Amino acid sequence: MSLRLILLLLASTLFAACGGNGGDSPAPAASASGGTAAKAPYREGTHYERLAAPIAGAGENEVVEVFSYACPACAQFQPEVDAWKRGSGKEAVLRYEPAEFHPAWQPFARAFHAMRRIGALGRGHRALFEGIYRPGQQPPQTLDQIADILAGAGIDRQAFLAAAASPEVDQALEASREYVKQAGITATPTLIVAGRYRVQRAQPDGIRPTDVVDWPLANRP
Repeated sequence: MSLRLILLLLASTLFAACGGNGGDSPAPAASASGGTAAKAPYREGTHYERLAAPIAGAGENEVVEVFSYACPACAQFQPEVDAWKRGSGKEAVLRYEPAEFHPAWQPFARAFHAMRRIGALGRGHRALFEGIYRPGQQPPQTLDQIADILAGAGIDRQAFLAAAASPEVDQALEASREYVKQAGITATPTLIVAGRYRVQRAQPDGIRPTDVVDWPLANRP
């Protein structure tokens, strides 16, 4: 069974629909940061949207991916995000905010903040995606089941569960919910650029959303 079929089956059973996933991205359009892309700038209302109000405290070079581990489209998108980050070097700061569009997503949002609290996000972020969507893997539904996957990546199970139950993680969850609300997020994955611009994964003409991200970063339209 192909990975794509597995993701589709998972999406139709345990997990709520991510929305706005746009399917697999075709070959990239030219980058807005160089080459031929300058001949066709990305347009507000077509390739990106301006937030109703800027998000306070956002960095000028900050890119936030709003995602969920329970979102198959986010798992598909992660390698593209990783490649974009490697290419951007120090020019952009990438961070994540978990969304909760469905009650089943709540343990995954809590897991994100627990990993960050114990300093395991660097290892755990990719490991959790890979563990959830591994062929033959029963999709986790509880924090205990998530902890089992992370333990396989060398993350201390008890430390993770203790952090997940902490008031600090409760507060972080509330902050993420507020961020998602302020940013007007309706689908995952979605990218927020400099606290001002919203870029959806689904783009016209096969354009990669990570290419679109570079446009407002460089031009501040």
